Amino acid sequence: MLWFIVRNLFRLGRAEFVLMSETSSERKEEAETKPVKSVHVLVSGRVQGVFFRSSLKATCDRLGVKGWVKNKPDGNLEALLQGQEEELEEVIRWCKRGPERAEVSRVEFHDLHSDVVRGNFEIVF
Repeated sequence: MLWFIVRNLFRLGRAEFVLMSETSSERKEEAETKPVKSVHVLVSGRVQGVFFRSSLKATCDRLGVKGWVKNKPDGNLEALLQGQEEELEEVIRWCKRGPERAEVSRVEFHDLHSDVVRGNFEIVF
């Protein structure tokens, strides 16, 4: 956001207009903002009936990852994850282990190109 800041320079007897593009705190926030990535994930193995979805939701909520997870008719899980790369990598590592009673045999994932960012992480039925 652009705005003008007016400075009164009493010694010079005039007002000076200075164009400021952003404050230093806004520049810092922008530098810390990283792009959001989207990842499609398929988890195979004994992953239904073992609290995988609710555990994944808790993990994503803790890390600030958005998206959804659902059971598939073939007994596997499908998820869409959206967040910063480091958090997504941590969630995928978690998916490879799963909750205590799960037996994960395979995790497949690939990047998606999506401009739509979801609000919260949801369990889809």
